[in-house]
Amino acid sequence: MELDGVLLGWLTVFTLVLVLISLMAYRRLENPRFAIVAAAFGVFFVRILGLTLDYFDELDFSLAAQLILDALALTLFFAAVWKK
Repeated sequence: MELDGVLLGWLTVFTLVLVLISLMAYRRLENPRFAIVAAAFGVFFVRILGLTLDYFDELDFSLAAQLILDALALTLFFAAVWKK
């Protein structure tokens, strides 16, 4: 297996762990910011999963889709920071 595949696999698992940790924080603290952060990490997870499937020729994941998901995740992170 090439280094690219290993890194994509690791990053997929890492982003999933971040989603789960932020969901656990939301359940524990009931702070809506953590729900927004969990959603942002979820968007990144979908993006990385799409890249991983594209790498292994299971999906054709376009650059436009990646950029839209990046913009959505960044907007969610901004909303979590901006929310009072």
